[in-house]
Amino acid sequence: MKQRWLGLSNNTKGVTTGLLSAFFFASYLVINRYIYTEFTVDSLAFAFLFNALAGIFAGLSLMQKYNKRKMRSIWQDRYRILLLCIYGLAGMLLLLMGQRYTTSIHASLLVTGSIVATMVFSTLFLKESITTRQKWWVVGMFVGLYVAIVGVQAISFLRGDLIILIGIIFFGLGNVLSRSLMQRHDSAIIPDLRVFLVAVIAGLVYVLFFHSINIFSLVGLWTVVSSLCFWLTMRSFAATVHLVNANHAIVLVNAQIVPASLAGVFLLNEHYSLEKFVGSVIVLVCIYFITWRGRE
Repeated sequence: MKQRWLGLSNNTKGVTTGLLSAFFFASYLVINRYIYTEFTVDSLAFAFLFNALAGIFAGLSLMQKYNKRKMRSIWQDRYRILLLCIYGLAGMLLLLMGQRYTTSIHASLLVTGSIVATMVFSTLFLKESITTRQKWWVVGMFVGLYVAIVGVQAISFLRGDLIILIGIIFFGLGNVLSRSLMQRHDSAIIPDLRVFLVAVIAGLVYVLFFHSINIFSLVGLWTVVSSLCFWLTMRSFAATVHLVNANHAIVLVNAQIVPASLAGVFLLNEHYSLEKFVGSVIVLVCIYFITWRGRE
């Protein structure tokens, strides 16, 4: 199996890891919603514990890639790394707390908005240009999100939807800063370092202020699985970017809309409608053209 895998082209490997990242992405979104549905947990305590546990897997990965020279170089950007951690923690806390008050289907749709936030902040801070055609596809993407989440009636978002929308602002800021850091340092280290340092902060907060979730209980075990899926999403996405390119990787990982929607319907009995399907298709098509066909 190893020889067969190594014999594949980078494009085939990239598509495979990209689809895996979409699966892991959808998995932790659905598991989080399952935890809120089946157990009585404090959303803030759960959010901090989730991030702390994800850092265990990131830390093990960092140990394998540890290089004193590379870490010394990264230390020179310690203030930017700290800022990256703040953005990452804020975004994940808002996403995880928002999931208490909305469905996994809505959450999977809303997180695609981080693409738009990343584009905006890339323009502001990295001086990257957005073409006219990209702007129109962004408008189309928002239309798709509106149709999928609200429908064709007057605006009526769930409370969790609004919390997640605030969270994607921090995801956009973090993505831009992370991209800048990966251009200066080893791109395989930055994602793990980001998750690990966020976990250190989250772990300290959890130990000091929260003790409501027993890690050896059923809800604790589900939290471990969810945090593992989150780390695997980060790792597989980084591998996809390396094997193909960032634009292809973004499209592939956001295919998570499909498994997240199916799992939400069949495993969590969430409502699905023709409007959600049409809106989801519009979002995926717009992501495709924003990232692949948006250049003039």
